[in-house]
Amino acid sequence: MTLLSVRDLKVDLGGTPVLRGVSFDIGEGEVVGLIGPNGAGKSTLLRAAQGLLTPLGGKVERTGPQAASGEGGKAIAYLPQEREIAWPITVEALVMLGRLPHIGPFASPGPRDRQAAEQAMQLAGVTPLRHRAVTRLSGGERARALLARALAQEAPLLLADEPTAGLDPAQQMVVMRIFAGQAAAGRGVVVCLHDLGLAARWCTRLLMLAGGRIVAEGTPQEVLTAEVLRAVYGVEVFFGASADGMVVMPVGLTPAGAGEGAT
Repeated sequence: MTLLSVRDLKVDLGGTPVLRGVSFDIGEGEVVGLIGPNGAGKSTLLRAAQGLLTPLGGKVERTGPQAASGEGGKAIAYLPQEREIAWPITVEALVMLGRLPHIGPFASPGPRDRQAAEQAMQLAGVTPLRHRAVTRLSGGERARALLARALAQEAPLLLADEPTAGLDPAQQMVVMRIFAGQAAAGRGVVVCLHDLGLAARWCTRLLMLAGGRIVAEGTPQEVLTAEVLRAVYGVEVFFGASADGMVVMPVGLTPAGAGEGAT
């Protein structure tokens, strides 16, 4: 089942074209990696997909019972790139905010909401931090608490903007394993990544953006080729294989630099 359909999406920010005719679909059971150089339009695309930006043209359709009933908060969970939290609420309270789309106005969380929050905290590994103020957490702990909030929402589609940034290698793999588990449970995940190794290992499909356009789409093996990575990123890459899948590691710059020809 298709959870998100984007057709010919165009977005300008401050008079500058950021997305130029982007089209793709996201289905159940997928972990789709959104990759590309800085400034390619990845974060803008995630925001536009939720209706947080008004496009100049094109169409975004969210499908499923929640979207059809107009309950957008139940249809998509969003994990933003920014991790600043202004209020010293507890981790438990932060995670419970993910249940707001399911709780009626002026109502209190019910047993199902508390169960979902508990499961999300366990999955993200923040249960021992439940009574800590989020303002006193480390950067990695805060990232996992925000992930738990998104998981508690139990939306069929999860959009995550650089969720592994600033995490150590073990925690990066934990986060990607969580996304794979969400996909195995029938949800769809779109994750913006800069780590090509994580994209190769954990994503079922990749969308590569450059200059506001999708310049490559397919499996990691189809997208992460030496030619494409030279053109888009301006890097030389080592390719290998392990028992867990494809290994991709940038090892140097191309003579031309940062791959400007891709835009």
